[in-house]
Amino acid sequence: MRCIVATLGFDAANVVRPLVSIGLQHDDRLVLLTSSVGGDYERERTKKAVQEVETITGKKAVVLSYPVVLEDLPRLTSALANICHEADSVVAVLSGGLRPLALLALSASILLWRYRGVKLRIVSMREDGLSTLDMAPEHFSPPEVSDREKEVLEVLAEHGSMRRISLVKYLRQKWGTSHVIVYRRLRNLERKKLLEISGEHVRLLPLGLAVLEALTR
Repeated sequence: MRCIVATLGFDAANVVRPLVSIGLQHDDRLVLLTSSVGGDYERERTKKAVQEVETITGKKAVVLSYPVVLEDLPRLTSALANICHEADSVVAVLSGGLRPLALLALSASILLWRYRGVKLRIVSMREDGLSTLDMAPEHFSPPEVSDREKEVLEVLAEHGSMRRISLVKYLRQKWGTSHVIVYRRLRNLERKKLLEISGEHVRLLPLGLAVLEALTR
């Protein structure tokens, strides 16, 4: 079961489009985050947007509303921890609502990933639905990289995708170590979402290249 946490403003389409893109499942739990700031007009528009999302998706949502200040972060984190405690993963959909609301939702979701071991996927879509950004929490909490791990990233950045056997042989000779140690470092970099080992090939992921650029520029 997934816990889908979506920020919502006045436009239901900004939530419905990405929900359709990721594919709703029958046992998904839907949480809508809204802003409590505003008068009767704003509250009525938000209520209408919630109803539209529920009607189109066929799901009754849990609606959480906050004024969106830093003090809301512990309250939201606690609420999501309780609501999503049975979920296998959390999907944070940050396409709707105010920008501060999206930042608050992102922060709370990352805290659950970091300290409760919840699998997390972060999704944001353009308002016109033409493109979707699908990210991992590691993009917002980049890992430490050792000197030798940096060397691996440099080799991949220079050669692009490499055959795994060729990369391991090169690094064994460069470091004067065993293939077991080399594989261990590659797997560690894969866990950090910096590279991908797929079949016989190893390729640098966007986060790995971004980390390398930050380290060397």
